Amino acid sequence: MIFYVLRARKDREEALTKYRLIVADIKRVSGREPTSEEFRRAVALSAARSDLVRARGHLRRVRRRPQVTQQRLNLALLFLPPDQRERYRLEWGAEMATLEPQEAAAFALHILKHAPMAGIALVLKRVFGRRPA
Repeated sequence: MIFYVLRARKDREEALTKYRLIVADIKRVSGREPTSEEFRRAVALSAARSDLVRARGHLRRVRRRPQVTQQRLNLALLFLPPDQRERYRLEWGAEMATLEPQEAAAFALHILKHAPMAGIALVLKRVFGRRPA
């Protein structure tokens, strides 16, 4: 009945292989064919393990986010004039420190997106800045 739900042939083949491995494992341990209850328990345990693996992957991505955020900020600083970089690094770092990780990642992406134009504006301001009349 589970196989009717799985539409794609690849999904059916993967599920069938997975269930065959579960049955082979139970046979190896107990030396007999598994009962339906043993099979159901093994399938539930397998599903719980795959959920745990997915959760661990999500945690790794969440942990990596601050690194990616910092990398985006460092890349954005490359577009600014060298004499202005430290000032903006401190300013943007202080701003990101007050935000939640997801908001900080979005802020860093926004900064990276607009950094080339900000760099051009700072260079033009320095070149054509205010001159005494």
